[in-house]
Amino acid sequence: MGQLLRRCFVVLLALLVTVTVAGFSSADAAGWSKATPSSLEQTGATSTSVAMKWKAVSGAPRYRLQVSTKADMSGSRYYQFKGTSGTVSGLTKATKYFVKVRVITTAGDNLSAYSSAVEALTAFSTPSSLTVTSSSDGSLGLGWKSVSGAPRYRIQLSKSSAMSNATYHRFWSNSGSIAGLDPGAKYFAKVRVISSTGLNLSSYSASPVSGTAGSASRFDLPAPTGLRSTAQATSMLALDWDDVTGAPAYTLLLSRSSSMTAPVTRTVSTSAAQLGGLSAGVTYYARVRAAEVEGTPLSEQSTVLTVKTPTTGFSALAPSGLAAGAMESTSAPLSWSEVEGATNYRVQYSKAADMSGANYVRSVATTQSVEGLDADTTYYFKVRVIDADGGNLSDYSAAVKASTTVAAVPMKVASYNVRCANCYAGTNTELKWVDRRAHVVQNIKSRMPDVIGIQEASQGWLSGTSISQFEDLRTRLRAAGTAYEVTDLDRNNCVKSTTPSSCKYKDQGASQGTKVFYNTTTVEKISSGSKMLPQCSGCNDRYVAWGIFTYKATGKKFFFADTHLEPGSDKYSIRQSQAVAMMAEIAKQNVDRLPVFVVGDLNSTRYFSPANAPYDKIVATGLVDPLGHTYKSAAISLKATAEKRLRANYNSFNDFSRTLTKYADNQNGSNIDYIFTSPMRTLEWETVLTLDDAGRLSGVVPSDHNMIMATVVMP
Repeated sequence: MGQLLRRCFVVLLALLVTVTVAGFSSADAAGWSKATPSSLEQTGATSTSVAMKWKAVSGAPRYRLQVSTKADMSGSRYYQFKGTSGTVSGLTKATKYFVKVRVITTAGDNLSAYSSAVEALTAFSTPSSLTVTSSSDGSLGLGWKSVSGAPRYRIQLSKSSAMSNATYHRFWSNSGSIAGLDPGAKYFAKVRVISSTGLNLSSYSASPVSGTAGSASRFDLPAPTGLRSTAQATSMLALDWDDVTGAPAYTLLLSRSSSMTAPVTRTVSTSAAQLGGLSAGVTYYARVRAAEVEGTPLSEQSTVLTVKTPTTGFSALAPSGLAAGAMESTSAPLSWSEVEGATNYRVQYSKAADMSGANYVRSVATTQSVEGLDADTTYYFKVRVIDADGGNLSDYSAAVKASTTVAAVPMKVASYNVRCANCYAGTNTELKWVDRRAHVVQNIKSRMPDVIGIQEASQGWLSGTSISQFEDLRTRLRAAGTAYEVTDLDRNNCVKSTTPSSCKYKDQGASQGTKVFYNTTTVEKISSGSKMLPQCSGCNDRYVAWGIFTYKATGKKFFFADTHLEPGSDKYSIRQSQAVAMMAEIAKQNVDRLPVFVVGDLNSTRYFSPANAPYDKIVATGLVDPLGHTYKSAAISLKATAEKRLRANYNSFNDFSRTLTKYADNQNGSNIDYIFTSPMRTLEWETVLTLDDAGRLSGVVPSDHNMIMATVVMP
């Protein structure tokens, strides 16, 4: 039994290492297989929890919520749910959180990218010390003790202490004035904290306070005149009136009663307003007065306007000019013509022309990007005017049809100097190749790049064997369950390529320790070769090894080159000549002008003088450095293309030291290893490291260089 338990533990440990190396799951290596959940929003809150919901993703086994108090999602907590809603508990009172959602398997592997973050708030303390601060003609001023961090407040107002037939009024700050009340009437008020979208974030204050609206008084400004209705709809009225000189704002009052009881009020900054959420075929009564921006009256009310909403239709205000811009795989940029006076719009979108199963998104501008769409899918879009509370103010526009593009298919390219076996010096944490090679294999397997440029995988025989270092690496990668192959297995450019003894020259495409490995599962080799670069006296031979490949997922072809330039601070000129010769050879071989990747150890950093010569010669041909290195500075160039950066602030060379050179998170490390691309999207750039809690290299240090990898989308 003891032996059986030990075997089970070994199997379990192996599985954990395979699945969780450097925080990546098996699903990470395979790519996402589900759409990103959309429409994530908060639906409720307590002092220690937030309730969330989101739109279902077809076939999703489970969902994971990522929750953090920081916008960069650092220090996150994670919660799993089977359905499309859930409550996140154990939170801190009156705190803003950032929440994302993704699809996962029942085992916890990732099946989609995370959605964009939304904000969620836990409940606040109930506001206290509510008092009546002023009373004037038909209005009451209220104030209360501020609740720290509260987004908004809602006042409940009624003529009854039981708060029946109440009206509700929103305020940004802890004071405000409510106009349009019956002069001389007694009112009762309570206050609570709400979110900017109207979600309740506290209880109402316990006992209502009371106050009497003031009787008529004199004001310096005259009452507005010319109140009129410019448009009517089944659920809205558009009103305007003549400007009052000196009026900073106006308060509009709307009631179903000719005596203006229980009016709806709105303070606006212009002499026009739209009131939504009304009922069809109903007679309404309106008045307007000049007011301060916060609602304090500055004039008497205007005369009463009587207007009736129609029983059908309100197409006159429907937005026009709706158009879709450059569509992407999961998003649609929309724009439309402005509707005069409109402050809010609602976009409706559906996969069906009859708009069945539609989804909705709000906009405060005449542009809106609709996110979370399915790739390679036709959608129909409409837009209408709404008020701030979501009430409809117009019909929908005519539908616009547009299709999302085919989803971007990412590909991974990498570079790795694995340190030659016969270079062993035993300094710092360096181990011999036989003790490092399994960890080099594990590093590569943990990321599974589609193509990787290897440097210093020597063509010389390993001690006590008849195989070379690059052959040993290939054999061990394949034994680990991968399908990596080398573009050229020849060791030497001799008729007998296995040994340089008595060499009769023949170009076999051999490139010594500079080799291109590729994953035959995802990539197909079309052709390959190598070119010896300019040499210097007493230096090693230097090569560029290249291959032309087809990426099977898309059928797109590309050119990949790998090199290792001469080291040494006194070898500036030869490195420059080698870079120039390499780029000339790439131009010669890449006759079809395919997308190009150049990787390798250039043995030159941004701090070299008089310049970072190889870098400059490569980017001068039109290739791009995704990290955007800048000369003699850690700052990131505006030309950088990497959309996500993982440990890019660490140097690529570690010299077998566990203590790594690290720059600020928003800066570049000082690299001698590089990845260059033709102009294209770079979704992610990573320096592959296994760090302990102190930020030091942990475990066996595989090489004196860190593997670097870029995830790209070829044009």
